[in-house]
Amino acid sequence: MPTGSRPKRSVIASLIACANCTQVHANRLAAEEELAEKKMMDLMKQEAATEWHAAVLRRRAKKGVVAVRQSATRSRREALRQVVMKHAELHQTRRMQAETSRQAELGARVFTAAELALPLSSRFAPVE
Repeated sequence: MPTGSRPKRSVIASLIACANCTQVHANRLAAEEELAEKKMMDLMKQEAATEWHAAVLRRRAKKGVVAVRQSATRSRREALRQVVMKHAELHQTRRMQAETSRQAELGARVFTAAELALPLSSRFAPVE
């Protein structure tokens, strides 16, 4: 036999390999079908549990509970809105104070710059 060449497979060996491949493929298909069935069963169980849970909640619910929850939510939202408005007013006051102090400082700088821009002779001139 020449070096570097492989022996040829016999026909029987290739048929056995093909049969094994077919068996593996069939097993894989059966496992996938079984998994799909299990998923469907789990989904059905989850839907049944959700429906049962909702029925229990409906049985336990009393009249007016929804209205009480809505009013509590409404009052909580109103309280949050009031807090936000209070903070907005506080920030607006702070902003106005900062703007006033900035304007005063700017005015002082402008006045100082105007004073320094005058010639020395006019700065020390006698006031009439």
